[in-house]
Amino acid sequence: MASVTTPGQGERLLDVRERSDRRYPGVITFAEIEAMPRLPFSEGCASGIFISRERDDARYFYQGMCFHGADMGEFRWDQSNWDESYYCIKGVLRVLVEDHVGNSKLFDVQETEHFYLPAGYTYTLKPSGIDSINFWTLGPAFKQGLRPLKEIDLPDAPAYAKVLKGMRD
Repeated sequence: MASVTTPGQGERLLDVRERSDRRYPGVITFAEIEAMPRLPFSEGCASGIFISRERDDARYFYQGMCFHGADMGEFRWDQSNWDESYYCIKGVLRVLVEDHVGNSKLFDVQETEHFYLPAGYTYTLKPSGIDSINFWTLGPAFKQGLRPLKEIDLPDAPAYAKVLKGMRD
């Protein structure tokens, strides 16, 4: 193990085989997460992605917080290549789930509840009438980073990926 000093983090012990300029343990506060640039999903719904391949060299997952306005626009996507989980920090998350044969179920995820969104379904985030926040995790991390998300109707994904890369400096 080699001793490595990282900016603002003090001294850390890291295996030199794992070392990169961004890949090191650290703490991030809610205030920092809340101030992150946001990737818009729909009108009134956007995510601040605070752990990513682009910003942190994350290899296995992404994490972010999604901020849902009370009257947000719906956002629908086919989730075929990754699993997600949501933890409702504030408000209510309204999620419509549809399977491949057209069966559907509406979930209202309450504060302090956790919701698992496995690959293989179509999901729609819907307005709940309450300003809400969810902490989410997505895995596996995309080998090409966030840019391919434009294919699920997130046209700002490539530009957002560049913003996150720019935060490395």
